[in-house]
Amino acid sequence: MILTRIELGEELPYWRELFDSKWKLSQNGNCWIWQAAVRSDHYGQFHIRRRPLAAHRAAYLLYKGDLTKQQ
Repeated sequence: MILTRIELGEELPYWRELFDSKWKLSQNGNCWIWQAAVRSDHYGQFHIRRRPLAAHRAAYLLYKGDLTKQQ
């Protein structure tokens, strides 16, 4: 099941703050360096409400909009 921003509702600021504690900006300022759990395929891993998401998908959900199956 795909999470939506509406589902997160008032929790959205909490999840953004937690997500932001898991990365740092690279020295040149072009990349977000993931500092937390990493999956076996080397992608960052983040859980929202016990649902695992690749970090790039979590970032999209938290800062851009709802996820689709294609993203």
